[in-house]
Amino acid sequence: HLGIPSHHWVLGCIPPFRTENTTSTTTLPFRIPTEYLQAQVPHEKLRSMIHKLKRCLSKRRSPKCGDAYQWKQTAQLYLEQLVSNKNNNNNRTIFRAIHDTPYPYFMPELIRLSKRYYNHTIIVLSERDPEQFAVRRLSQTDKRADPMCRHPQRRIDPVTLKGGGFDILGCIDDALEQQRQQQQQGQEQTDKQHGLDDGLDMADI
Repeated sequence: HLGIPSHHWVLGCIPPFRTENTTSTTTLPFRIPTEYLQAQVPHEKLRSMIHKLKRCLSKRRSPKCGDAYQWKQTAQLYLEQLVSNKNNNNNRTIFRAIHDTPYPYFMPELIRLSKRYYNHTIIVLSERDPEQFAVRRLSQTDKRADPMCRHPQRRIDPVTLKGGGFDILGCIDDALEQQRQQQQQGQEQTDKQHGLDDGLDMADI
């Protein structure tokens, strides 16, 4: 058996589902039920969002990497779909665990959603030597470093895990609030490029 049904960055884990005919050499000896394929969609969407953001921030071929507010709203939608995954027939949870990137970026939101949909949630975060980790990430062929807040506004809360450089959604909230305050003070009234009407780009948080 493959273990706990779970999402991973590229590969996932699902229980074995045997087909009626396993002797054919042209087909796999197992099938993936539709419910698992459908439940995989939010994970793939989130993975794509982070992948595109890393690529944009690293290469900066365009001065724009996407509207920050819309990015946050979309990420929250997929996270809720992911955490609340249920089988419509028997209300059974389909996937029971998530691993690896992009989920450390969304820990505060995952904690909030887990408390809403489940009675018990286990979170395991591993630690790595920061220097070794940074060197390894930057040595990879695609050169896509992890996105971080330019100016983290808060220290990491030990209970909610909000704050710090990797809290992407919290970083967006802080950047939007800072922008709003600046506009209220009249500091950006003449700068339409960074006005609220034009949004805040992910490359600027």
